[in-house]
Amino acid sequence: MAQSFQHKICEVLVNNKVITEQESKDLQQDFKGRSKETFDEFLINEGIVTRDEILVALSEYYEVPAFNVVGFIFDHNLLLYFPQDFLLRHGAIPLERDENILVVVVSNPHNTDLLPELSEYVSEDIRFCVGLKEDIIDAIMEFYEEPPFHFDEDRSGADADEIYEDEKFLEDILND
Repeated sequence: MAQSFQHKICEVLVNNKVITEQESKDLQQDFKGRSKETFDEFLINEGIVTRDEILVALSEYYEVPAFNVVGFIFDHNLLLYFPQDFLLRHGAIPLERDENILVVVVSNPHNTDLLPELSEYVSEDIRFCVGLKEDIIDAIMEFYEEPPFHFDEDRSGADADEIYEDEKFLEDILND
């Protein structure tokens, strides 16, 4: 049976002596049934790990460098290559371009759909760093300075179901 993401991250945290084996089991049990936050957010919000500790664990798990996006000022021109909803949906934000390599911070570097979809927008080789999804989403929202689905004249004729679906989309992005 394949081990869950939570189990594997806990193994890394145990190996790094951040938590004990018993804490690992307890945390995985406590997390079951929670649908409002990701496991890494759960660990941070409960005060179990620091951002740096979970970033190190994610880096080891995904075998890519970690990057803490909090407080980083992203290159305006790089973000304009991608639609906001694309970045939100994938928990991805472009970090830097170095000659013909684009470095992108993503919450899940193992997402097999991401690389081909990124290639639709840019032609550079793409390298990933891992970051915390909640922080990536916050950075994207801060860059665009408003939610992607806000009420304006263009949406005044939208029916309630359509508006609900847009709000549900944003909620689903944050909970994936």
